[in-house]
Amino acid sequence: MLENLSLPVVLDSRLGLVTLRRASAEDLNSLMMLLSDDPVSAARGDVAAETDRPVSGPR
Repeated sequence: MLENLSLPVVLDSRLGLVTLRRASAEDLNSLMMLLSDDPVSAARGDVAAETDRPVSGPR
């Protein structure tokens, strides 16, 4: 289903225009920080530690 999205696409939000695009390897650190900052993850003790980021090929 997500593979059928035509990206990038610009969306209008309450705060202005946002570009939705596919993530790249360079986005990994930012994504890990966002996930670890989530209240559910934080409650489990997730801290986005370096050991949580083993590099592996695409899945």
